[in-house]
Order: sequence, then C-alpha cells, then structure tokens
Amino acid sequence: MTDPIEVAPGIEVQDAFVDLKGASAGELQVIVDEKPDRSSAMPVPASETGDFWVAENDAGLFWGWNDGPVQPPADVDPYKKRYEVEHEELGTVERVHQLNHVVKKEQNSREPDSVLGVTYQAKYPKTIPTRVETVQAIVDRYVNGPLGTDEVAYWWYRNANSAGRGYDTDFEGYLDCDVVLYKDRIYTWKLKREQDVTDDDELYQP
Repeated sequence: MTDPIEVAPGIEVQDAFVDLKGASAGELQVIVDEKPDRSSAMPVPASETGDFWVAENDAGLFWGWNDGPVQPPADVDPYKKRYEVEHEELGTVERVHQLNHVVKKEQNSREPDSVLGVTYQAKYPKTIPTRVETVQAIVDRYVNGPLGTDEVAYWWYRNANSAGRGYDTDFEGYLDCDVVLYKDRIYTWKLKREQDVTDDDELYQP
C-alpha cells in the first residue's frame, strides 16, 4: 500500500484528489509529471480486427483508434488526422485517434461498468478511460491512504498551486475525509465522501 502506482512506463502517480463540489463533482483528478501516452497501449492486440480498435496498457488505461474520420465532427483535425499505430498482427498502420468518451462507452459495452473517466493533470489535463480497479487502487493509496497529501479535495490542490488564491472555509469537512466509489448511471462510477453514502448507493466492491 505504500508503493507508488505507475500509470504508464516511467510515469508514476504523484498525488490524487477528488472534485467533491466543483463542476466535475465525483471525478478523480490524478497528478502526474507527464500525460500517459497512447503508445503505452501498443501494440494493439491481434484480436482487434474491426474498424474501431480499443487497447489497454498494463495499468488499465484505455485508448482507441478508428479506421477513418470519427464523429463528431469528421471534417476537422484531429478527428480525421491519421497517426501511426502498432498492431500485433498488422504491424504499423495509420489510424485516427478515437474520442475518449467513445472508447469508454465501447469498453463498457464489452465489459459492463469496467471503466470510468479519470483526469490526468499534467501540463495539459486529459481525461482517459481507466479501469475501476486502477481507480480504487489510486484512491486506496493516495486519497484515503498514506501517499500524497492529507487533503482530499481537488479545489484545495488547485487553489494551493495558484498564487494569490485562498480556499473557501465553507468547505470544512471536505479536506480530510475518506471517499468511496459508487455506481452512477451516466459516469459509470463516481466518488463521494464516505459519510454521504446513502442506502440507495451501490458501492464498488473490489
């Protein structure tokens, strides 16, 4: 429980927070030095043979590629630009990067409730579909566990790292709390404070 989690080769989680009250309430924000790259999920397995490929890296992060423009929109980059993709059987093939929310939907259709969107905060934040088991491990070690800072709320991290900005004391009770994953109809899984759990919530069971 004290070993750092690696989300791609050479990229370790530095810290993790939960947006408890903001615009993306319930979402996990993972702090990394650099954004995990699609190449970590290559080569794409030989079992991916259709127009839409999905591949997972060793840490449970997913990306997708399309054989042709993706929708919407299909008429502008990067939705029609082709990139080199390594495939186990076909070698190097040019494909279009599929949208992450489409990848999430496809993976969850293959394995119900298996992934949720996680925002990886590097120079340019990026939401990447991530296995729920990986999310739970990050929560156990960095949010509820011994790694990372003691504060839980993402707004605290954001304000603490923005010069001249303080934090709202109305958020008392949200800085030092344990969080749990619960089933959500739209987002697959979301996070909330343990004390906010109700009898209607279906919690994730590892």
